[in-house]
Amino acid sequence: LNAPSSELEFADESLAFKQVAFAPADRLLGSNMNGLLYVWDAQSGGEAYPPVSGLMSSDLLSLSVSPGGERMAAAGSNGKVTLLELQSDATPHTAFEGDEEVFVVAFTPEGEEIVGGDRDGALRRWDVSAAKLLAVTVRGHSLPIIDLARSEDGQIWATLGRDQQLRLWRAGLPTASVELDVSEGQRAKGVAFSPDGNILGVGDRTGRLTLWQWAQDAEPKTLQAHSGEIWAVAFAPEGDMIATGDRNGEVAIWELSTGRRIDRRQLDEEPVWSLEFFPDSGRLMMATSSTVRVLDIESGAEETLTQLDSAPLNRASLSPSGDRIAAALSNGTIAVLDAADGSLLREIKADDNALWSATFDPSGERIISASSDEVVVVWDADEGTSLAVFGGHSGGATDAKILADGTTVVAVDRAGTIHFWDIETNRRLADPHPAHSRASWRIASHPDGVRFATSGDDGRAVVSSQLDFASICRVSAESFDAARREQYLGTEETPVGCP
Repeated sequence: LNAPSSELEFADESLAFKQVAFAPADRLLGSNMNGLLYVWDAQSGGEAYPPVSGLMSSDLLSLSVSPGGERMAAAGSNGKVTLLELQSDATPHTAFEGDEEVFVVAFTPEGEEIVGGDRDGALRRWDVSAAKLLAVTVRGHSLPIIDLARSEDGQIWATLGRDQQLRLWRAGLPTASVELDVSEGQRAKGVAFSPDGNILGVGDRTGRLTLWQWAQDAEPKTLQAHSGEIWAVAFAPEGDMIATGDRNGEVAIWELSTGRRIDRRQLDEEPVWSLEFFPDSGRLMMATSSTVRVLDIESGAEETLTQLDSAPLNRASLSPSGDRIAAALSNGTIAVLDAADGSLLREIKADDNALWSATFDPSGERIISASSDEVVVVWDADEGTSLAVFGGHSGGATDAKILADGTTVVAVDRAGTIHFWDIETNRRLADPHPAHSRASWRIASHPDGVRFATSGDDGRAVVSSQLDFASICRVSAESFDAARREQYLGTEETPVGCP
């Protein structure tokens, strides 16, 4: 750098300035420890207009000017984000939804979104016009993010944390979340995506079914489906029907377009744990604590496939082809049934404690189980042998899925935490993500095989996207050296690095 071409004094030296930034139209911005914002003419050093107060009730820690120069975003030591319209009278604008504990901000290249680094070491992204939170990533730092910068094209973001680690993030990765309030204080259990992935159905404690066009900013539709808590929700493969089941043993089928009830029946005086349509859409599997039944929807004929005498059932799922059923039992056994006649094909002694779920992977070749002793296990569906074991699910693992890539596992537990695992390396992909403030019981896979939804006893549903080993490599391949391999993958096995 050459020596300064000019030197101007913009303010009294007694003022302690913490941030400065250039803005278009030869403006220079500066903030001091009293939360005041100064805007100067960069050529003359004079004030463009008087200092702006009321922007923050604390120190201004970060300033970012939009590419067009019309707005400025600020983050303060109180963790709040505020927007300022620079081309008006510089009156502080709205605070942002979900901006708790954010200390550094920056605009995206288009100026339509703001990215912020928070106390938990994660990134948050907002829509500027709506001041709405769009996404939250998993934690990239063990301590707060204190600085943030982006590449010119906005595709790579760099963060510096108080843990003295530098992280590189690719835009949109590694995992974005959309949080939906089902009903404050009402537990949410049953959850499912429509076949096109556009609608998320969630059942709550009051027996209400809520249908969201979750990717759009639209009011959800609600249906009072039952008098009891809805524990199971399933969409038909054609997308024309949705089935619901409650804890009192009642099942109902609804026409999705009109909300008209097509069928309603009482199975047992016990919870309906699982519902799932067969691939042909004409039949519905219904599982209660003691029976697995199949309903022919057109005729209304109901067949009991099996009566479970050995132990109560906690969850059941169909294989992708619809030829087998995996039943998770409270004695720790997975019962693999023939979906045609209910005969027992195989028993897998998965655990000594209760199993909360047993689900086929997208290929139908493996089953993943979640148990009350905090363990998730991947099984060979034909041989019944264990392929991978993952532990550390607080209070017990309640549900688990293998995503479409065949190697990424997502699991939830009674602490409301999402866990990401990689089958090939048998390693955790990221720190556990606290998606819910109370227990989460269900995971629903999105049809794209990448996204998934969880429901929780906090009355919320959260839509997240996959965090897999390939995503980590796309984010940080150039810096995934021997030291990072050891940090993330350990030294007990042969290190696995990015290509």
